[in-house]
This record gives sequence, C-alpha cells and structure tokens, in this order.
Amino acid sequence: MDFDGQQHLTELDDDELAQKAEEWRARALRGDKTAFGMADAFEAELRRRSRDSALQPLTQIDLPPAKPWWKFW
Repeated sequence: MDFDGQQHLTELDDDELAQKAEEWRARALRGDKTAFGMADAFEAELRRRSRDSALQPLTQIDLPPAKPWWKFW
C-alpha cells in the first residue's frame, strides 16, 4: 500500500485519492511519522480538486423583468 514515487497525485482519480488519503491518515494516527505528510498531500489535492470544481462558472438564467415593489395609484 505504499505510494509509488513515480505516480503523481494528479494521475489518481478522486476515489483512489480519497482511499489513499484515508489509508495514510490511519497510518499517521498509528504513529507513523512519515505518513502524516503523505496524508496531508493527498487531502490537500482532494481539497484543491473540490475547490476547482466549485469555481466553475454558473449558467446564466433569464429572469423576467422585475416589477416595482410599490403600487403607483
């Protein structure tokens, strides 16, 4: 379950990345000092991907013309 140094974080899909982050975080919690940095790297990549997808432009919605909020008598 070691991470291959040749493999880049960007080559992993989201599910694999989440699985590896969970595995490395569990190792870090068991006291493996090197696993903390790896878990952080995987989790940072997950956050970056979710932030990038959230920043996609929204589609324009055509709204009807606004009516005045007062009644002119």
